[in-house]
Amino acid sequence: MAKWKNKILNWAEQDEDGKKELERWLVNFRWLINEGIVVEEELLDWDAEGKEPYHIMEEIRSKAINYPVYWEEIMDARVEYFMALKNSNEGMKLIEARRSKILEEHNDSKD
Repeated sequence: MAKWKNKILNWAEQDEDGKKELERWLVNFRWLINEGIVVEEELLDWDAEGKEPYHIMEEIRSKAINYPVYWEEIMDARVEYFMALKNSNEGMKLIEARRSKILEEHNDSKD
């Protein structure tokens, strides 16, 4: 288990429902990287458009601590978790696969 700067991530790794939501985030983040979203601002824009139900983690955490969790806290957690994946070996492989696919498509279009 990693030691995160964000207290929500530290809590989520120890909570059954939190772990499930983190796994869902990972699936989402892998998809985003495959789609070419690798910059923090792009993640925030994507989330702001309401394409990801980040509020689920907000509800789980609020219920667990019996205190409201704010959108900014969840977004900070999502950014930290996203950047950890992006900078991991797995994330680098996903980024490289995306680049290779783009180059291949570009070279195919020249033919």
